Amino acid sequence: PMPPTHSGLNAFQETRSLARIEMGDGPAQGLLFGINRRAPQAYQPKAQGHWLSITLKGKAGNVRSAGSRVIVELANGQRQTFETHAKSGFATQSSHRIVVGLGTSPPHSVHAKVRWPTEEESSHTLDTIRTFSHTLNHPE
Repeated sequence: PMPPTHSGLNAFQETRSLARIEMGDGPAQGLLFGINRRAPQAYQPKAQGHWLSITLKGKAGNVRSAGSRVIVELANGQRQTFETHAKSGFATQSSHRIVVGLGTSPPHSVHAKVRWPTEEESSHTLDTIRTFSHTLNHPE
């Protein structure tokens, strides 16, 4: 766990639920806390860096590709690993998009390797300049 002094996130009330939410037109994601007997509280990130979003499109019966693993490698060799799930919390629904932080000076492209739930693998080079949102399809 990370203390509030490091994360900047502090919900003093009696919280009951937490969901990741999409905020605005870009890929920025925030947090929505459900609070007992009070209005929910939303937290929007203050990060000024660049982002890239990835949506996986699987085969019939698992179109959101739950159970996939995505490794994104930046030009500097830094890797970020993501796993997709059918849901991400008790009694909540969250976005199925993967959001990758690129830092303050993003590369022109990144490399993404996907291990699909069917154990097949695919590799993708994603442009980070022209678009921040990519859909990757399960290989046929």
